[in-house]
Amino acid sequence: MAISHGLAGMGGAAAGAVAVGGYVYLKGIAESYSDAKSQKRCKAIEESLNRSLGRRNLPLPSVAGGGIVAVSLEPLQCPTPVVQVQSAFDAILDYQRRRGKDESNPKTLVCELLKTWLREHAMDRDLAAKEVQAYRDFCSELVYTKDVWRGGFLSTCQFTSMLANVQVELDKLLAVRLRDAGDVRKLFDALKVDAYYYLLRATQVLLLSATTFTVPDAMYSMSMETLKHSAMTPALLKDAADRDMAKELNKAWQSDACRLLRAFLEQPHVSAVVVEQEGQKAAHKVLPHSTRVVELLRAHHLPDRPAGMDTVDPYVKLRIACDDETWWEAKSCTKENSADPEWNEIFFVDLPMERGCELHLEVVDDNGGALLDTSFAKSEVLSKEQLLKDQDLQVSLQSKGTFCRDVSGSSLQLRFRALNFEEELGAVRQREAPVTGSKTSRSSRRSSAGPAMGLKFTDLGPKLSDAVEALDHAAYFLDLARQASELTKLMGDMGAVLLEQQMQQLLQDLSEKVQSFQLKATQLEDAVADHTMSEERRRKSLNVADAARRLFGSSSTTDSRARQSSDHLLRGVGHGGEVLENYGKNGEDHHNGRCIACAPQIFSLVPPFCSRLCPS
Repeated sequence: MAISHGLAGMGGAAAGAVAVGGYVYLKGIAESYSDAKSQKRCKAIEESLNRSLGRRNLPLPSVAGGGIVAVSLEPLQCPTPVVQVQSAFDAILDYQRRRGKDESNPKTLVCELLKTWLREHAMDRDLAAKEVQAYRDFCSELVYTKDVWRGGFLSTCQFTSMLANVQVELDKLLAVRLRDAGDVRKLFDALKVDAYYYLLRATQVLLLSATTFTVPDAMYSMSMETLKHSAMTPALLKDAADRDMAKELNKAWQSDACRLLRAFLEQPHVSAVVVEQEGQKAAHKVLPHSTRVVELLRAHHLPDRPAGMDTVDPYVKLRIACDDETWWEAKSCTKENSADPEWNEIFFVDLPMERGCELHLEVVDDNGGALLDTSFAKSEVLSKEQLLKDQDLQVSLQSKGTFCRDVSGSSLQLRFRALNFEEELGAVRQREAPVTGSKTSRSSRRSSAGPAMGLKFTDLGPKLSDAVEALDHAAYFLDLARQASELTKLMGDMGAVLLEQQMQQLLQDLSEKVQSFQLKATQLEDAVADHTMSEERRRKSLNVADAARRLFGSSSTTDSRARQSSDHLLRGVGHGGEVLENYGKNGEDHHNGRCIACAPQIFSLVPPFCSRLCPS
């Protein structure tokens, strides 16, 4: 990037102020001076400019004239200058008048450079804080190299004293500019509030756009903690309204997709943002508990053909009892005609820490509604200590029920673990969609959980996983911004200025993560919209075709014509559907059919604060 405006060195040799591969200022100007002392001083100026102005990408001011930079003793002439600018300018002018030397050397170069910048911004009350900080740092850099400016052995250096005075005035101006712009602490406080609502709305967007989550009217006014409470075991909740909400939504939260979002809400950086906004009071509404994951993996050697019955169609009933009361229960899907079924189903449950509890398992033969299901085996009772331990467990089965069956050698294989975001992310991303028309599994008639992925369309798993992962990354940086807010409270505005480079990098990273989530969520939204349109077209095509077959197939004498007409109609409807789909993709219908048309407004909450704090 070229930095404009020429600066001339001693002897009339012009040296352009250009940035070359890292914002190098005044490169080569030292060679314009004949004596070693001036060359050393000019080198110090060059290095100071590179460290202060260069890293902020700021141009040098335009020093008047072509050729030699000479001393100018003209006062600052403007009607209403900024007070601090006037004081800094007067300090430099006073030094030059007392010095009384009309010579062109590196000290003159520094004085005229600073005076030119001050003159250009004498009435600028919107001067960027980072520019003030850059010139303050430039003065500070030269003061720290005071040995370079000494005229003789241990002599007092009036030049560095003048620079120190200019630095003090620029410090005052910087404080004023920060207050006028809205101080850093207030900006970060506002960012904390927006971070909370951003995470809340983004989570709701993912729930409502891609999953089969039941949508109660109250969901749109939910807080983050209320949303988390709706996923918990109802008996944990002290508030009656929360318990009712959890009873209504508990089944939906047990699906793969919703369990992933529950794990996201439990992430430490997400919880930190929530507590920052809602405080600790929400925690008092829930009994102490531990969230555990129960994985039903498979069964071994179930009775193949019980006497007088078909091959077993097993499913498993899970029940956790606390003090002889049912605390939680769920059912797996049914595996048809399988003595060695493999479920690989995942359930999560919140175990109370202050009560004893145990897990009961029953294996049931699903009779498909023709008869009552037959519960023919049960496992040994598993204690709370076993549930709280991360382990794989194989439990033997015992006969149960009226129709006794030989279950010797039969067992269930289980896994217990904590709710883990990375594992849930992988489970949704890698889960294969069920094969259309497959008869290997079906939901139990009274299933409360089932194996469902909980997605509107079974192949959305990878896209949902990508979106949730991107949101988790954004949440991590939102939590860092929250911590930065606490830092600004301790250090004040000037402390924030000292950490300006790190904070700018933080906000830049945050902006990138938010934009990444926006992209992933939009891709998910587009996929849902495309699937919805295709599904609607297919449904209408099948309905019209079935009606045509019934109409033309009512008479045997017109059977051939009915077949031809039905086939022709199917082709016509299919072609019309393709035209409709193409129109929808290119027209407003596609946009209006999106599930979350408000997403751009939601996603734009954070970036404005980045631009306000970091104008660059």
